[in-house]
Amino acid sequence: MWTGRLDCGNRAVNCVLFNVSASGAMLRLDDPDLCPSTARLILPRFGEFRVRNVWRGADSMGIEFLESPQRVASLFRGTLPEAAA
Repeated sequence: MWTGRLDCGNRAVNCVLFNVSASGAMLRLDDPDLCPSTARLILPRFGEFRVRNVWRGADSMGIEFLESPQRVASLFRGTLPEAAA
């Protein structure tokens, strides 16, 4: 679990990242409806990622990384389960 910001173009919102894999993750945030279908996820520990919203809940959002799974796995090296990397 890591904290970050989701840059939605005209607005940035704080979020918490859960359930990370090389292809996507779940975000917790106050209002998922504030963001369009694509955004930029900024994680101070790992860098910036282009992401696409694949589902929304009341206070959560499922995202797909638009970067290659190899790049995501390399940036998260040592923090993802072996099967996801």
